[in-house]
Amino acid sequence: MGTKNLWKHLWIALAIGFLFRFFSAYFVFGPQALDDYLNQLIPSYKFAQGLPHLLPAWRSPLVVWMIGTVIKVAQEVGITSPVGQVQAVYLFLGAFSLTAFLGCYYFFKAVQDERAGVVAVYFTALHGLMPFVSTRAFLESMSMGPLTLGLGLLIWAVVNEKRFAIVAALFSIGIATLIRFQVGSIYVAVLVWILFFHRKFWKEVLLTSVLILGINAGIDWLDNRVPFSTLIEYLRTNKDVSKYGVQPWYSTWAAWLVIGFVPFSLPLLFQWRVLMKKGFKEILFFILIFVLAHSLVPHKEERFMYPIFAVSLWMWAALWVHSSDQKGFKTVVRPILLFINFIILAVGCFINTQVGEVGVPAKLSRQSSRVLYLDRNSLVGQGQMSEYFIRAGSSLERRPAIISNDELMNQWGSKEFEAIAIMTSQTEILPELNLLSSQDFKNMHCSETQEESSFVDGIIYRMNPKRNQRRKPTWFVVCSDLAWLRSHGYKI
Repeated sequence: MGTKNLWKHLWIALAIGFLFRFFSAYFVFGPQALDDYLNQLIPSYKFAQGLPHLLPAWRSPLVVWMIGTVIKVAQEVGITSPVGQVQAVYLFLGAFSLTAFLGCYYFFKAVQDERAGVVAVYFTALHGLMPFVSTRAFLESMSMGPLTLGLGLLIWAVVNEKRFAIVAALFSIGIATLIRFQVGSIYVAVLVWILFFHRKFWKEVLLTSVLILGINAGIDWLDNRVPFSTLIEYLRTNKDVSKYGVQPWYSTWAAWLVIGFVPFSLPLLFQWRVLMKKGFKEILFFILIFVLAHSLVPHKEERFMYPIFAVSLWMWAALWVHSSDQKGFKTVVRPILLFINFIILAVGCFINTQVGEVGVPAKLSRQSSRVLYLDRNSLVGQGQMSEYFIRAGSSLERRPAIISNDELMNQWGSKEFEAIAIMTSQTEILPELNLLSSQDFKNMHCSETQEESSFVDGIIYRMNPKRNQRRKPTWFVVCSDLAWLRSHGYKI
């Protein structure tokens, strides 16, 4: 199979990959973790409104500028609902991640393993976790595309001695580092590799490194900070990350191996020698440096592995292809891995996450910009993400005591809001909401009790309720005039 065939499959996989990233961006708008909303989406929304982003000193504004610009464009074209803007941001992130495909093409063109390259581009498109990972508002997710492009282009440039391409490759890896500082461990590993084994390219290394440092200083300067202060504060703040929780050293390695569906894919490792070939061994070295560095840090999360997600798929693609003649591969191993993959793909593209925290204001903000949310100890009121969904014209009030009928009627009588939503995530308060549904009010009606959750949230919460409180459902009742409720599909 020639390069022309690989190029053809690249475009097919690219189209498929974009389609499934669109699905994930559209259907999965709930948070995976606090960071995606609190440190990216909310500051970006503030930036888009011309307000101070209020990022801490150790957070670079680069991603906020990027996401904030997407939100501005969304507003300009008439996308005003909070959910619509999240979907626009996630679609942009999915499109941004497509740069990984080009890196994949250059790498397999360099190592001259087109069969593995074809499998790799389809892995990049349809790996079960890839659309979800690609469309999260995490620094780790956003750095994946340029890092993958840079590493693939780097191997091709060194093999073909293309000096300008080496600059472009290092620049791409440098941009990934500016997005997520931990990627710097790979940037340093790349520099060491070049200076030890390809010393003739030292001028390109020097030029690009100075350029990246200049951009880093310029980002701080444009944000009215002292040049390099963000990086210095980042290193100082993360000097002791054990305050965020401590995980065992092997959890990082386990999170990385999950990319390849270990332990179900263990038979593929009989072909481990393919990873010792030129090109593969260099990429594997960079990956292992990254995983090792994270394993030495006390605090670990699976999303810390997102930057190396796509390049890790190159390794598994090579093992997959070179295992094709192995006994049991076609009849046992491949069917099992494909079945697991497409189950995960369906979940990652179509099932929302942590809906209890954002589902109620997300749904109602699409229906009206004037909603009063009365919080009876719900996840919405307990968390900080409501700031994004509850905007001017709407209001959130936390109510520790029972809301009386007279108080509800007084709020409705003020005519300030089109609808009133009473919310809780506590089962003992649920009868209070059910009672509202059964009562008659003058000029106002209350819907049946609704539940905001998802199939996956429910499973995870039931598996370990104590550690998964953010997966609880949120129940709510909507009160408004009869015509409004019926027009928005609420049962009375």
